Amino acid sequence: YNPLMLACARGGRPAEAEAAFQKLLARGLVPNEVSYSTAISAHARAGNAAAAQGWLDKMTAAGIAPDAVAFNAACSAHARLGDAAAALRCVDAMRAAGVEPTASTHAILVNALVKAGQLDAASASLQALLVAGERLSAPTFNTLISAYGKAGRRPDAEAAFSAMLAANVRPSLVTYNALASVYALEGDIDAAEAAVHAASQRGFAPDRFTYAALFNACEALPARDRRRRAVPHVTALLSSRVDLTERLRRSSARLLG
Repeated sequence: YNPLMLACARGGRPAEAEAAFQKLLARGLVPNEVSYSTAISAHARAGNAAAAQGWLDKMTAAGIAPDAVAFNAACSAHARLGDAAAALRCVDAMRAAGVEPTASTHAILVNALVKAGQLDAASASLQALLVAGERLSAPTFNTLISAYGKAGRRPDAEAAFSAMLAANVRPSLVTYNALASVYALEGDIDAAEAAVHAASQRGFAPDRFTYAALFNACEALPARDRRRRAVPHVTALLSSRVDLTERLRRSSARLLG
């Protein structure tokens, strides 16, 4: 029944996941940590934090010690709603249970603070983790870089990227796309192109988000410069395997006139 529950969870069908769990019980089978973790994840993916937390409590009541997967799933449910306080309580419970937070846990926690609009608190949390020598991953930094960009705080976004490199965390394509988007908001096509070039130097091929950032940067340029700077990127897109989405098609049309 666990594979069935997992399929339901991935499909965003928590009610069906719960039904599979009940069938498991009806057959006289004993649920294990995977059964409960999957039920938690099903509700987390559906954005139902209360139900996810409820299943975590049921897991404990059943005498099954939640592992990092279970705690992270419940924590992510709170993070999706921007409930940073609940996410922090979940991490505290995790530590109290003797379960070490993982890189995913830290990424979820920073995301919760960002969702709550607490960017400075998210940055402070990240700095504290770095000082403590915690193991971090690219998504932890990506979330903050992107949020700073949307808030128009380019220096802070660049500082987060620098901290990422200093911590020896390998940037992902998402990282460079986030940086390119930060520069696109300012119409800084040179910086956006530099970010994309840095990504290619690390072996990353542009995706639709890469081209969207480049096109946005070009559209922010003075009219006399847009077409000239956009042509190489439109040409590269059309010769690539990246799907030409409606958004990219319209942006290309506007830039080329």
